[in-house]
Amino acid sequence: MIEYHIPFWRDKIIENVNHHMQASPFEDVFDVHDTLEAAFKALPLYHKAKHIHFLNSATSGLEVMALALDLKAGDEIILPSFTHVSTANAFARTGAKLIFVDIDESTLNLSPHAVARAITSKTKGIVPIHYGGLNRDFDALIEISKTHGIPLLEDASHCINSGHKGLGFGLHGKMGCISFHQTKNITSGGNGGCLFVEDEALNEACKVIIHHGTDRLAFRDGHVNKYQWTRIGGELTMPLYQMRFLLECLPYIEEVTQKRGKIWSKYREAFLPYELKGKLKCPQATMGNGHIFYLLFETEDERNEAMAVLKAQEIQALTHYEPLHKSLMGQALKVSQNELENTVSVSKRLLRLPIHDRLTPAQQNKVIEVLKSYLESK
Repeated sequence: MIEYHIPFWRDKIIENVNHHMQASPFEDVFDVHDTLEAAFKALPLYHKAKHIHFLNSATSGLEVMALALDLKAGDEIILPSFTHVSTANAFARTGAKLIFVDIDESTLNLSPHAVARAITSKTKGIVPIHYGGLNRDFDALIEISKTHGIPLLEDASHCINSGHKGLGFGLHGKMGCISFHQTKNITSGGNGGCLFVEDEALNEACKVIIHHGTDRLAFRDGHVNKYQWTRIGGELTMPLYQMRFLLECLPYIEEVTQKRGKIWSKYREAFLPYELKGKLKCPQATMGNGHIFYLLFETEDERNEAMAVLKAQEIQALTHYEPLHKSLMGQALKVSQNELENTVSVSKRLLRLPIHDRLTPAQQNKVIEVLKSYLESK
């Protein structure tokens, strides 16, 4: 089977992590966190990051964002329906109203025009996701955020080592997060994520939320003589093993990005002629971090046929997000009265192709040839 994804790891990574854990299984988590933050800020796209908090998941990062905003019932959050459910859960659990808006079919990201139309006096946040580590229209969203004074909250889960104008995704708004889940380009040992906070006042709130809702960090730094519960929070920090795993993965990030980029570019070169013939659509021209390569077929039946043809040849290709506004929970919350036509259509026609750093040229050639044969038969 040619798998869609194989988690990133190396024997040397496992050896080094095990060495650290055996030598000092109960290291000071704060010290390792500081080491990890320094290593992350040494990466070119993240050297301007003001505050980085390494958490047990990107989902936790989203939940901290929602709590830090002190959202209340009736406040509105604009977000895509074409996203993972964690994006919605984080804000829904505060009692805020989810305002799902449509995506642009050419980018699979929030349509700036749809966002602008959805803004009201109750809008408290705009949450883009940067599908596949790309967002061609991001300047328009940044401008909308600035014009209306509404916080931009980036769910940059796909975006490790991908950015916009020399700055990593996740650093352009008030807050943002990245995922290190095993399905991403690199991992922190299976799960994990980080939260970027660019606003100083919000960072003070985030520090408390992340540590059970207490002023534990202020106590650690000698600013108070005891710590106490001051607001709603949780135990959200990244475990020591995951920090060590991520530290060992970071030196490979350029290698991984380049390898995935070559695979991404080869796919696009192979299937662009079929886009020009009107048989399908490929991702936009910029590669980003090579996190996802997808094909957008003309119909749902064609997508399903192509997926079946690949499966028969032992090639795993996957669909992606189901529209959240059409889900059982979305219907229960009555989150949107709009049809979101692009979101519904794209979810039925999209197919993701295998892409990971262990995919061999021969395997990729097989994927391409099987799909070309199918497309030529249509």
